[in-house]
Amino acid sequence: MTQQKKTTVLVIGSKSDPVIQFFINQKMYQGFDEVTFHYIYQECFLKTIHLCDERWWFQDQVSLEHSTIDGVWNRMVDPVKSSQTLIHEMEAFIIYLMNSVYPRVLNRPMAGLSNQAKLYQISLLVLKHIQKIDSIMASNYTPELLGINANAIYKSASGVRSIVRQLKPNDRHRWITEPVLFQKQMMGDNIRVHVIDQIVIACHCRSDSVDYRYAQKTEIMRIELPLEIANECVEISQQLGLVFTGIDLILQDATYYLLEVNPAPGYAYFDIDGAVSRQLARYFMRKTEHELC
Repeated sequence: MTQQKKTTVLVIGSKSDPVIQFFINQKMYQGFDEVTFHYIYQECFLKTIHLCDERWWFQDQVSLEHSTIDGVWNRMVDPVKSSQTLIHEMEAFIIYLMNSVYPRVLNRPMAGLSNQAKLYQISLLVLKHIQKIDSIMASNYTPELLGINANAIYKSASGVRSIVRQLKPNDRHRWITEPVLFQKQMMGDNIRVHVIDQIVIACHCRSDSVDYRYAQKTEIMRIELPLEIANECVEISQQLGLVFTGIDLILQDATYYLLEVNPAPGYAYFDIDGAVSRQLARYFMRKTEHELC
């Protein structure tokens, strides 16, 4: 009896990334014997991990040819802080491999570029059931000059993680020195949706803070979305060319509003039952793109 070849998957990112470490510690996914995960840590580039046109090289002369890679989970969200030009050239080559060579990449770097300008990302989307929120991106203004007086929140306009804050009366006269995204403040239920290919996993995040991620207490509960909303979340990911997304919604007066789409979701905070970790592993168990061709 011929033994079936295991699926070979690379997880590329920082060793200090809590998302990667959370995934490793999920005992549930370790039951998927069909998948072998190789963790490629950026801190090890040019130390114990090397790269050439044909393969990866690891310590003890172990190698892994690019042609044997069945999938990649891209967690290379930040470049290595190094003065070595070769390390940055290595990262650039890895980005090329993920964009153009490897099959089944979560997510290809080029697909995540829209998140570098959140308002631009939202403008790309054609929505049917989920509504967009009134938003303004600006710099070198004051909120008052922009006509923003109350009932607004503000956050980073780029993909850089930032704390969402409520606009206070004293903030109206502050000069904005860098791009900031202002949005109408919605008073409703915060919902986080993770999409992995065609699978939708959602949760309700209940907190008294504007940004529940930094609240002293946040209650997270798994929920089922209405079918048309779940389907549209899959369509949102597809419109952006993404496979794995973290979509932030607010439910107010029976209407769902879109806040933003995260192309490298820090899902560990929301994975209260291991459902996202299990689905990530299952995704790589399916037939790879080059096997379907």
